[in-house]
Amino acid sequence: MIFLNSQRTKLCCFWLCFLFVHMVQAQYNESILSDRPGQTLSANTVGKWIFQWQMGLNTTGNSSKEFEISDYNFVNVHHFRLGFSDRWEIGVDLEYLKNIAPTTGAQDEANGLSELSYNLRGNVIKGNGLKPALAVFFKSHYGIINESFLGGLKGVAVGLATNQTFLDNWAFSTNLTARIDNLSSSTTLLYSIKLSKAFSNDLSVFLEHYSEIMVGNWQPRFDAGVLWRINHDLQIDLHGGYNNNRVNFTGPGWYDFYNSAYSQWFLSAGVSWRVSLRKRNH
Repeated sequence: MIFLNSQRTKLCCFWLCFLFVHMVQAQYNESILSDRPGQTLSANTVGKWIFQWQMGLNTTGNSSKEFEISDYNFVNVHHFRLGFSDRWEIGVDLEYLKNIAPTTGAQDEANGLSELSYNLRGNVIKGNGLKPALAVFFKSHYGIINESFLGGLKGVAVGLATNQTFLDNWAFSTNLTARIDNLSSSTTLLYSIKLSKAFSNDLSVFLEHYSEIMVGNWQPRFDAGVLWRINHDLQIDLHGGYNNNRVNFTGPGWYDFYNSAYSQWFLSAGVSWRVSLRKRNH
C-alpha cells in the first residue's frame, strides 16, 4: 500500500510539473487566431490576459420531402474567451435561437436563449510547421430555463484539437470529441477535418469535413468558407454548407421515420475581436 501511494504521488507530481512548464511558456499570437469560421476548434489559446469575442449569425434549413417536415433556425452565437495563462483559457458560449417549423400549415415557434456552455482549453504542445500543436478541451452544455427550452445539464464534451502548417500557406486542423448526452446517457464520438489555404496574411479559405462516428449510419457533412483579417485584432468571415443524408429520427415532437432522406443547409457570417487586458507600460 505504501508503494502504491508512492507511485500515485510521483504520478501526480509529474503531471503538475508538466502542466506548470506549459503554462509558463509564452504563447502570444501576433494576429488574432479564431475558431471561426467552421466547426473545428483551434489548438491555439488566446494568450494570457487576452479577451476574445467571437460572434456568428447563422441561418439553417432542415427538410424531409418524404414526410413533408421542414424547419428553419436563426441562431445568434457568442463565444467569450479569456486566457488566464499563456497556454490555458476559460470560456463561455451563449446561443440565442429562433425556430420556425411549418409542418401542417401552422407555424410552431421556439424562441429564446437556448444554450449556455462553460469551456476550458489548454495547449499542451506548441506546434511548429509540420510538428502539430495539440490542445485538450472540455465543454459543459446547459439548457436555459424558459418557455421554449428545457433547463439543466444537457451534456459534456471532452476532446483533442490539432493544428499544423505545411508548404508555407497551407494549414491542417483536426478535432476528436467524445460527447456525453445527459438526457439519453449515451456517448457519441465526433471528428472534424479542416484544410485551409492562405492567399495572404489577411485572406484565407477553407474546406471542412465533419461527422459522427456511427456504425451503419455514417452521415458525412461538408462546409467551406472564407475569412479576412482587417487588422491584428479583428477579422470577419463567411461560410456555409449543404448536406443530404439518410437518417433516423424518433422521439417526442418528431414523426418516427427510419432511413429517410433528410437535407440540411446553413449559412453563417461572423466577426472575431480581441483586446489585451495586460497593464501597458507608459
